[in-house]
Amino acid sequence: MAICNQCGKRSNDGVVFCASCGTPIASLGGTGASAAAAPALAQSSISPNVAGLLAYLFGLIAGIVFLVLEPYKSDRFVRFHAFQSIFFTGVWIAGSVAWNILLAAVGAISGWLALIGGFLGLLLAMAGFFYWILLMYKAYKGQRYMIPVIGRIAAQQASR
Repeated sequence: MAICNQCGKRSNDGVVFCASCGTPIASLGGTGASAAAAPALAQSSISPNVAGLLAYLFGLIAGIVFLVLEPYKSDRFVRFHAFQSIFFTGVWIAGSVAWNILLAAVGAISGWLALIGGFLGLLLAMAGFFYWILLMYKAYKGQRYMIPVIGRIAAQQASR
């Protein structure tokens, strides 16, 4: 548990900003980020939680940009969300291509199976969309939410 130096409220582990007053929390409770990165980010116009949200909002491009820009490439929170955004978008694109190839092959065999597969693909796309919204929400709240497999890889990359 981290305690906000500004208002004294307790926050869960992994939270970067106090939910009550919005100040950066000095002890980042196991995220691996250091409080020394906070002064560098204070000079930037975008806070780390907004940078994390934007990394997801614009996918591969924003993830790469936040890994290159100076104040953000030093912050492990932003780096983690940038890497996770890049990997999530890559898996999303690869999965979509594979699903469409499979759907085309099934469509050549049976029109009904293609129709069912198209409906199932629509449901998967909607589920992925809502998961993407959840990732943006968690980043904006200052939480380090990890996607089951991708999150561990992103955390390893962000700590380098």
